[in-house]
Amino acid sequence: MSQSMQIYSTQVSQLAANPDPLSADMFDSALPVQHTREFYSDENRGIYVGLWDTTSMREQAGPYEMEEFMVVLEGRADIALASGEMSHVVSDQGFVIPRGLDCQWQQHGYLKKLFVIVDNERLCPANQDVCDISVFSPQQKHRPYYNQAKSFAVYPFSAQQDVEITALSSGFAVVFCQQGQCQYDDISEATHRLKASEVMVIEDFKIAKFSCEPGSCGYLVVISDSI
Repeated sequence: MSQSMQIYSTQVSQLAANPDPLSADMFDSALPVQHTREFYSDENRGIYVGLWDTTSMREQAGPYEMEEFMVVLEGRADIALASGEMSHVVSDQGFVIPRGLDCQWQQHGYLKKLFVIVDNERLCPANQDVCDISVFSPQQKHRPYYNQAKSFAVYPFSAQQDVEITALSSGFAVVFCQQGQCQYDDISEATHRLKASEVMVIEDFKIAKFSCEPGSCGYLVVISDSI
């Protein structure tokens, strides 16, 4: 396996020895206890991949300052929208909060998530006129997500549907095998396998194909750095 490709497990009981440093101006509630375990961090491009957990809290409301794909591993996420409605994301669901969405994270109880973040206005500028998060529900489990700049894409995949990526064909990618076993065939025809609850970070992603064993599913996140 090349050095530009690494595999990590999300089955981690303790994310970090010490809690994240937090400040009161980040919250409209008492300070929670949060931990972060980074699998990948590139401050120059603003790309971060890892695990995060939190106790109950209420963040300050306002436009979301990053493009972020997440999978809830434990607990439930509650996102209040500017419309007054509330979006709920339960355990094992994937979702995206688009950059620029006016919202407030209102967490009730413990939550643990996998995250893929782009905090870079050039790569992922604010989306215009977005009014809700994007949740990969069972009815839409094969429908990909694209931000308005077409620089951030999330492709759900399963055993019933192999995924051939023809758009956003180069850049940075993250594969999360949620259940079963997934197979990734890269552009050089090398085969890489992921087991359930594993994450693959691919720094130099090219057009590829994914397939799964019966009962398997997961997500592919592609970030284009060619714009």
